[in-house]
Amino acid sequence: MPVHVFVDETKTRGLLMAAARCAADDVAVNRKALRGLLLSGQERNSGAWRPLSGTTRRRRSV
Repeated sequence: MPVHVFVDETKTRGLLMAAARCAADDVAVNRKALRGLLLSGQERNSGAWRPLSGTTRRRRSV
């Protein structure tokens, strides 16, 4: 079964990389769920889950 791998990195406090593996059949469902985390007017959620980014209230909601 084909898979998609999504990778993100941050260089804050050294290098940290994270990867998520997703079955190709589930990509659309997962993207829709992630879009639901966007705030009004926000185009992408990159970094929203990182411990040092955003407000404490926003991090808790994510």
